[in-house]
Amino acid sequence: RRCATSSSSAAITPMPMASTCPKSMAGPGLTVHKPSVIEKMSPMRSVLAACVLACAACAAPTPRVLTGIDVLEAQGFQELRGKRIGLITNHTGVDSKGRSTADILANAPGVSLVAIFAPEHGIAGGSDGETVSSSTARIAGRDIPVYSLYSGGIEGMRPKHGDLAGLHALVFDIQDIGSRFHTYLTTMGMALEESARANIGFFVLDRPNPINGVAMEGPLLDDLNLRKISARSFYAVPIRHGMTAGEIALFYNAEVKNSELRVIAMRGWSRPLWFDQTACLGRRRLRTYRHWTRRRSIPASRSSMPVTSL
Repeated sequence: RRCATSSSSAAITPMPMASTCPKSMAGPGLTVHKPSVIEKMSPMRSVLAACVLACAACAAPTPRVLTGIDVLEAQGFQELRGKRIGLITNHTGVDSKGRSTADILANAPGVSLVAIFAPEHGIAGGSDGETVSSSTARIAGRDIPVYSLYSGGIEGMRPKHGDLAGLHALVFDIQDIGSRFHTYLTTMGMALEESARANIGFFVLDRPNPINGVAMEGPLLDDLNLRKISARSFYAVPIRHGMTAGEIALFYNAEVKNSELRVIAMRGWSRPLWFDQTACLGRRRLRTYRHWTRRRSIPASRSSMPVTSL
């Protein structure tokens, strides 16, 4: 009963019965039908057994989603070989084994990680201040400069031209929440703009939309002048936009026109999946999204707010 009501794919259908032949009629070309175990049961027990089999089919294992960093590793880092790169990341940038993207790229053959850019809350995700300071990080036995992308105000979220000097590309790997109320995708959009101005490449290591890629909620932002004053009003999308970081980058690049944009797509992700259905190891380390399931109600609860107040 539970199975029949919980999933349309598990609807119980009558089992086809093979043509039977009485034993006395058996002969050349004829076979005697032997009833299956379920056919021997009483009607009620037969239905229960069929339901158990259907429920087993329902209980398929959680699909394993490979994020952009996993795919990049599997491809031998071919897209980044021979490049000096800067990485925009934080504590959510991890592969399926729990290793940070910064560690992976710092040790990747043929790749030179020379700078890290820290968004709101810093690379460790633990800063709740109004700004994030620049610093250094000890990775793979060497000190790598960490440049702040949250140094104050809207313009403080852009990579500085001098910080991009000598780079061949920027790489973005941050898990977003799926709504405009967080600043990470705005950071990505601004970095995409600055990479175009600096004539360097821009790579997005894609990750799932944690509140699925089907539903959209809330008003559509139609006053793009707001992007000059609010980091939460940067894209012409609804509050709950239903897109991944890579899709947002491709969407916005129609305006930016950075010919060097590359999205390293995921494998195994499908739009209806919620984050807890993806088997992404990273969810265990999402401090900012520790209670991510509560975020399901955020877009709907604020969808009646005037867009100019966001």
